[in-house]
Amino acid sequence: MPKFGITVLEQKPGVAAAEDGAVILDGPNGVAVAMTGEAAVETGRRLVAAGEEAMRQRGDAD
Repeated sequence: MPKFGITVLEQKPGVAAAEDGAVILDGPNGVAVAMTGEAAVETGRRLVAAGEEAMRQRGDAD
């Protein structure tokens, strides 16, 4: 279990959409984040890297 005091891990992915030149990321429980396209692209890269590492840690990766 993560060290952040999280007891439940979300299993549904967030939904991202481009609106009026911004990227909106809608997550679970009403969480929403608006960011620039540049910030969204870098966030996406970081999410992929962290997701792949988390799967490796659990032994889920190839």
